[in-house]
Amino acid sequence: MRYLKYLLLLLLVNCTKKVPENKVALLPENSCGCRLTDQEMIEKLPITAIGDSIVVCKVGTNYVAGSGRDAMTWLEYLQSEYHGFEGSIYDCVREASFKQLYDSRILSYRDKKIIIDYRFPIDVYDATSGKWIDLELQTYSQTIYANNGTISYSAPALIFKPPLQPSKAFALTNTEYEKEAARTDHYMISTTMKRLFTCAVNGDEKSRKRFLNLTTDFKAYYDKDDYSLKYYHKYLKLYQDYMNYLQKGGKKTYYDLTVFNLKNSK
Repeated sequence: MRYLKYLLLLLLVNCTKKVPENKVALLPENSCGCRLTDQEMIEKLPITAIGDSIVVCKVGTNYVAGSGRDAMTWLEYLQSEYHGFEGSIYDCVREASFKQLYDSRILSYRDKKIIIDYRFPIDVYDATSGKWIDLELQTYSQTIYANNGTISYSAPALIFKPPLQPSKAFALTNTEYEKEAARTDHYMISTTMKRLFTCAVNGDEKSRKRFLNLTTDFKAYYDKDDYSLKYYHKYLKLYQDYMNYLQKGGKKTYYDLTVFNLKNSK
């Protein structure tokens, strides 16, 4: 009878112990110290810190067709000229995903650090073809580095260089703006916005004013389209950061478009 009472008491205590809400059992650490599943170790880009070195823990190799190279480890891949398909960065020291500033980025590994180059789609007028071309240009850079076994993240630094544009681009953009203002649907406004941005950072005053006043001049549209408003503010921040850089004595240099097999404007 005494044994039965003890057993009932034990069952009662165990039943009243509730698992905390939104909590799951922690996965065991793997050899890299990451609490991730085997599949996540393949899909994500897990990193850890040993001393003053960032260690890439991603499992598997990557073969680049046509490169003339054997299959590379992910560290070798990040040290090469190739990029893409690395997966989202996961900090195994903090056990948390890294929240990157913008979606489009290129990763590289240099001096025991991971360098993130963020890119924006920038509209560039090609005088040779007479067409606008959408190019992804570098805008900000951020560094992930290790210090005594911990992982740190630098503040994003501006690295933007505008593409030099001819006066023809200014005239075309402002004509396009006036046509857009006469429309009723404004579904092309984001394209016009990007071209106004390009001309504004090139010093065209009319484009600058229209770019800065865009959400006022098209208030009814932006009030209803939150996505377009956020998209505009991304370029507005880049414009403001670039203007601050110049006002503080930064040197104006232009992006070398020959890397895209385009001629630089004169």
